[in-house]
Amino acid sequence: MDTVFLIEDLIDALALDSTLSSHPIVKHVSHPDQITEIFDRISYAKGASVIRMLEGFMGEENFREGVKAYLINFQFRNAETNDLWSCLQRYSTVDKNIPHVMDTWTRQMGYPVLTVTQAGDTITLTQQRFTADQNASYDPN
Repeated sequence: MDTVFLIEDLIDALALDSTLSSHPIVKHVSHPDQITEIFDRISYAKGASVIRMLEGFMGEENFREGVKAYLINFQFRNAETNDLWSCLQRYSTVDKNIPHVMDTWTRQMGYPVLTVTQAGDTITLTQQRFTADQNASYDPN
């Protein structure tokens, strides 16, 4: 199952999200016609990958309990993204703010690449958005 997920979803998500034409998974819409525009391969592949990452971060049992609580709480109501994160936060034993962590993955396009350099006794970490075209310029603002 892990191999199938890797081949069918994760690699696809990384490839799609490395383009400048990518978009965040969570996006505000002001007109119903915009809804269909945000449900595409990026949303589904990256969405599945991010949820899988969160399950690994929280642990399978805690994650499932949080999802179960979310489904029960919102079975006959509308829900927003933060409703899911809040339910998962209640079942998380990890000392991190789940909504904040997940917003960085779902409300921004792309994914980070960390670079580690060492000069003498100094180690420097830098982070930037990965793009498939290394000559492309990306302004996150």
